[in-house]
Amino acid sequence: MVCERPVAIHRELANPDVVRGWGSHRLHCEDGPAVVWPDGWGVWSWHGVRVPQHVIEQPELITAQQVLAEQNAEVRRVMIDRMTPERFLGELDAEPVQQDDYGKLWRVELADDEPLVMVELDNSTVEPDGSTKTYFLRVNPECRTALEAVSWTFDQKPSDYVLVAQS
Repeated sequence: MVCERPVAIHRELANPDVVRGWGSHRLHCEDGPAVVWPDGWGVWSWHGVRVPQHVIEQPELITAQQVLAEQNAEVRRVMIDRMTPERFLGELDAEPVQQDDYGKLWRVELADDEPLVMVELDNSTVEPDGSTKTYFLRVNPECRTALEAVSWTFDQKPSDYVLVAQS
């Protein structure tokens, strides 16, 4: 391929074990193109996934229906990340499939992909202002309870996680 040199390339370290060379970095920019050429043409990328320009520059305009219509599973994942899981689930009027003391388990069926299963939980660490942050973590689609989902994120069996959480 022959082309002019880019005027900007934005990357992030992808593999801390490989500081230089192939596979060490991936294209990423939070607010514009990850690569820009002198004629203005560019490539938009989020953590190494090439996405349409609006996903980076106008995430507030992404809709749940656009996400569901996206053919590429990795681009769908980025779109949900950019629009926030809370907004995505809210636009779908999703209902939690299970709730317990460990959080809420959400499940959304996706065409041509495994179901999106997320556990919503509050961080146990209190912020300096006294509030707590809410997190949505994508978990194994086989999880059936919030406890199972949270323990899965720690690579533990639910019974082992309960013992650790109680101590």
